[in-house]
Amino acid sequence: MNLNQLFSECKGCKACHLRYDAATQVVPWETGDNPEIMFVSEAPGMQEDKTGLPYQGAAGKLFTKMVTALGYKRGEDLHVTNIVKCRPSKNRTPTYDERHVCANKWLLREIFSVNPKIIICLGLASGQFLLDKPDTKMKELHGTIYTKTLMYPNIPGDKLAGTEKRFQIGVTYHPSYIIYNGYSPAVKRLIWNDVTSI
Repeated sequence: MNLNQLFSECKGCKACHLRYDAATQVVPWETGDNPEIMFVSEAPGMQEDKTGLPYQGAAGKLFTKMVTALGYKRGEDLHVTNIVKCRPSKNRTPTYDERHVCANKWLLREIFSVNPKIIICLGLASGQFLLDKPDTKMKELHGTIYTKTLMYPNIPGDKLAGTEKRFQIGVTYHPSYIIYNGYSPAVKRLIWNDVTSI
C-alpha cells in the first residue's frame, strides 16, 4: 500500500476510543516527495485537531523555525507525524497501550512506506516507544543515534506482514519543552545540538 492509500484509510479510522474521546478528526501526517527525515511526536493537540495537520500552534511554530534553520521546508523535505493520530482528552500524553494500538495500525506501516534515512523522535513518548525503552528517561535517550529493527505489523493479506527492517532513530525534546522552560536559550541550544548531532 502506498502512502496516499494509507493516508485515505487512516483518515477514516475509528479503531479505538481516542477517535471518540476528544478528537473531532483523525490527524494523519504531513509529507513531501521522498523525504529522508521523519519526525515523530506523540499526539495531536487542540490546534492540530482543528486543522487536521501536525505541528500547529506555538510548538509547531518553533518546530517550523528549527527545520527552516536546518535548511528544510515543511511539506517538501520532511515527513512529520505522531504516534497516535487522534487527540487525547486534555492534551494528555497517550498511554503506552494507546501508542501500541495506533502505531501497529498506522505508524509502523507509515515508516515502512516512507523508508526514511533517519527518524527523529520529538519527545519522550515517541522515543520510548520506537526504541522499546518504556522506562528510560529522556536524559538517557536524547542526542544519540540508535539502530533499531522494526517489524511491519502482521496484517492478513499484506505482502509486507512480518517484514523486519533496521532504521536509524534519534531522540530529542519536544519543542513544547522550550515553551515550558520560558523560551530558555539553554533549552533551545540543547534541542538544536541534539538535532544537528543526529
